[in-house]
Amino acid sequence: MLTLEENAPPPSDKTDGSDTLYPDAKTACVLLVDDDHHILHTLSDFLKCNGFSVQCADNGIHARQLLNKRTPVDILLCDLKMPEMDGLQLLTTAKKIDPGIEVIMMTGYGEYDLAMQALKIGAADYFDKPVSTEEMLLSINKCMEKRRLYLGNLAYQQSLEDLIWQRTKDLQRSEAKFRTLVENSFDIIYALNPDGGFTFVNDEITNTLGYHQDDIISTNYKNLIHPEDLERVGRIFSERRTGVRASKWVEARLRKKFDHNGSGKYCPVEIKATGLYDQQGVFLGTQGTIRDITDRKGIEESLKENEEKYSALFNEAMEGIVLIDTSDGSMVDCNPQFESLTGRTIDQLKELKIWEIRPPDIAKKAKRKFFEVIKQGSGYTGDLEIQRPNGETVPIEFTSKVLQIRNKKYIQSIVRDVTERRKLEQQLRSYTENLEKRVEEKTSELRNLSETMQSILQAAKDFFIFTFNQHGIITSMNEGTRSIIGFEKDELVEKKPVSAFHPGKDTASAWQHKMIRAVTNSGKYEKELRLRRKNNQVFPAHLIIRPMNDPLTSGQSYLCIGQDITSQRAIQEELLRSAKLAASGQLAASIAHEINNPLYGIKNTLEILAEQIAGHDYSQKLVSLSLQEIDRVKNLLWKLLDLYKPHPDKEQTFEINALLENILIFMEPQIYKANATLTTDFENTPLTMLGSPDQIQQVFMNLITNSLNAMPHGGDLSIVTRKMGRRIIVEVADSG
Repeated sequence: MLTLEENAPPPSDKTDGSDTLYPDAKTACVLLVDDDHHILHTLSDFLKCNGFSVQCADNGIHARQLLNKRTPVDILLCDLKMPEMDGLQLLTTAKKIDPGIEVIMMTGYGEYDLAMQALKIGAADYFDKPVSTEEMLLSINKCMEKRRLYLGNLAYQQSLEDLIWQRTKDLQRSEAKFRTLVENSFDIIYALNPDGGFTFVNDEITNTLGYHQDDIISTNYKNLIHPEDLERVGRIFSERRTGVRASKWVEARLRKKFDHNGSGKYCPVEIKATGLYDQQGVFLGTQGTIRDITDRKGIEESLKENEEKYSALFNEAMEGIVLIDTSDGSMVDCNPQFESLTGRTIDQLKELKIWEIRPPDIAKKAKRKFFEVIKQGSGYTGDLEIQRPNGETVPIEFTSKVLQIRNKKYIQSIVRDVTERRKLEQQLRSYTENLEKRVEEKTSELRNLSETMQSILQAAKDFFIFTFNQHGIITSMNEGTRSIIGFEKDELVEKKPVSAFHPGKDTASAWQHKMIRAVTNSGKYEKELRLRRKNNQVFPAHLIIRPMNDPLTSGQSYLCIGQDITSQRAIQEELLRSAKLAASGQLAASIAHEINNPLYGIKNTLEILAEQIAGHDYSQKLVSLSLQEIDRVKNLLWKLLDLYKPHPDKEQTFEINALLENILIFMEPQIYKANATLTTDFENTPLTMLGSPDQIQQVFMNLITNSLNAMPHGGDLSIVTRKMGRRIIVEVADSG
């Protein structure tokens, strides 16, 4: 036990660098009380290793016996929950035996309210189990400071009260003895005259409030007290009490010295006051101590704030919260949301058991389930239904947990109304079923569409159409592929790559990779090239390849549409020859025309000359021969003009719509390259006429070519035929 001898100086606040604040830690005695022997022995060994003197008790009664024997105990470290006498009872008993004993409580999880109560009735600190030894050691050291200060102050106050009644000479002899104790006190020690003016104050006034002793002496205490606390403090200073231990304490706020901003702040303190009287009972003044309780107030405010937060969370929670007594299933508390959810007030709910808010037909089963959960001693989560007084059933989701509050077990349940969620789940199920049905319908439609497209492709015999996968392997083909290229279906499908059609054996594979890469990058591959038939005959073809997204298959596929353009090439070559011939005829006609003009001038000149040389036989003969040659040249020129102006073709009957369809088939690549959108509207009845089909064909081809040239960036091209009386109208229109 920490002891103070009569002539010993006050304890030093210096440390020696060890884990404890006391140079001689063996004199500090700790009474350790816990009904758990394992914890008792563990903590006892730890404290002994740190230099403390330790006494142990496994229950409150044993601890009380040790305290009643005046066993020197500085700190009581006890468990909050113990049989026979709990921690709160032992705390109260210990404070009665020794008011200055420092008490530290150890609590279990969920004993927050008991810990608060312990602090309010005098506990210095508390720890949740399992206890952190570092925090516990720090708290014990702080408590030893308070214990040491308490014993010093107690000794000083006792000596001060005795010395006041002694003669002035005795006071002077004892002043030096207690001066050190006063000046090293952690509390402010003061003395007031009968008017309330300070006659003495120790140096702690500087540490606590910032004033120098000279600032305070002769100052009335009222100048330091907060205006709101003045009346309460004034009562204890003005009371005229007699008796050696006549004292009282009060909490107040003292004004600190003005800071650099010029604003004075207040410090919460605990003031103890004792009236001083002479032997005749004349009031001499007041003495006492002032303790800074800022830290304690901070703890109290923190506890209050936590309590307010819990209350706010409880009352403002979006979910319903209910506290249920595990002994009988009664509802002891709930928040407003639970009242709203159940359709009952808290007073009505307190009259019911938890299973009585369930539908009547399952109430008994719910009661059995409740006590099963209690027996398990753990939480429970699930879905169930409750019934409101009006008979309405509400589906809920709940989470329950067993709690222990003040030695009594409760179940805390958090309840959520899942009515809207149930509706959404039903809507989602209906939507999913409808969606699956629609997917099946669309899948069937796509399958039918795929079959229809296959039928169309098979019917397109003028084109060879096939599909192939990302590896170039042909996966399907139409009848046109067999008739144009010569391979049978079982020879190609799933067996040969596209490169089998390429005439160059050494470059076929590279061409296939280049073609697939081009389609992948640009989304299209179009080119006129030479392909090889099965019989190795090479023919010109026009290919268009695009990626194909087939929902009924997986992986990337490609669609190839090709056309044998051998006949188109022949027509183009014939047209080229005709164009060359026409150009030659036009040139010849131009030359003939240019020669014919001066030729007429020469002929006229010779005819005049012939008239003038009449009688000159030889000269006339020469002129006559010249005129004959000029006529021969003129005949040659007429023959050239006849070459440029061919004789009309033989007329025949032909059908306009059929002629236009053949032209559009022939010119389809040019229309596609021009990025033109073609629309046709042909007369339903046959449109026959008499004329030259070749020349009419050339006219229409020229018109279409002109339209395409007028739309360099693409556009709309339309061809319309109709009959008006005996006339046939053909309209070729473009958006260029």
